[in-house]
Amino acid sequence: MKPARVYSGSPLGCQALAGLNLRTGLITAISAQLDGETSDAPLILGLPQQLRARAKRPCLSVRDRQFCDLVQTHRFQEEGDHFLLRYHTKTKCYTDPARPPQSGVDGAQRPYREAWGWLGAESNKRRVCVRMITLTRPGVEDLILVADLLDDEQVPAQKQGRGLFADRRQH
Repeated sequence: MKPARVYSGSPLGCQALAGLNLRTGLITAISAQLDGETSDAPLILGLPQQLRARAKRPCLSVRDRQFCDLVQTHRFQEEGDHFLLRYHTKTKCYTDPARPPQSGVDGAQRPYREAWGWLGAESNKRRVCVRMITLTRPGVEDLILVADLLDDEQVPAQKQGRGLFADRRQH
């Protein structure tokens, strides 16, 4: 793709979504379509099955906010898989009043807050139980993540350079 940067327009008319193994740094699955002008959402349909077949264990889907809806979240939970998504306000999140929020600071001393609740209204059959983590970033938009990784002890938001908000510059 680097040589194509000098050309104006779109030299590649297709679009692809890749599954990356974070341990090896290798792409282990790919889903593509010829229409490069459409959303990435249709590409997700075949990707989890490919990843699961290679990994032989549950996978974690880490996605941007366009995938934060009740249809996609259920797809990401198939066969024991999990998701971590950037939150989009198109899908309302409701906190659980029975579980108090927690707060802390990450490795860069930025405050974060975690709350538990549901993505989707109580009346929606597809609503999903989530953990919502908000990282305050001075001068820029807050980073809000939703995940079905509910156990904050097993998957901490921040823990000595590890966790959901690990400062990767330290490694």
